[in-house]
Amino acid sequence: ASISDLASQTKSATEEISSLISNLTKEMEDVASAILSLVDSNKMQNESAQLTAESFEKISESAQLISTHSTELNGTVNNLEEANKKIVDSIQTISAITEEVTAHSQTTFDATEENQVIIGDMQKDVLDMQKNADKLNALR
Repeated sequence: ASISDLASQTKSATEEISSLISNLTKEMEDVASAILSLVDSNKMQNESAQLTAESFEKISESAQLISTHSTELNGTVNNLEEANKKIVDSIQTISAITEEVTAHSQTTFDATEENQVIIGDMQKDVLDMQKNADKLNALR
């Protein structure tokens, strides 16, 4: 083999090596780009997971707050129920007292009418006595 052939083979091998290196470089760039894309995707997934975790935490806090408000509302409803029972009891007591007062009022009214009749009779008797006293005075 001559030097010229060896040089030609070396040139050809060098060009082939350069081509392989160029192809490897392009493939490495593609791999690097894919890795960067994967890293970006992982970052977005991590951010989404973080946002999801924060959302679940807010949901949990809201559920706890709702539970607390529900318990407070239940207490308020129970207090209102007790107050309503007291009001109903008071109304029943007032009603019973009113019935008693009405009954006593009727008794008092009946007694007053009877007293008026008696007083009317007494007035008549007093007038009769006055007339008799006048007659006696006139006879003297």
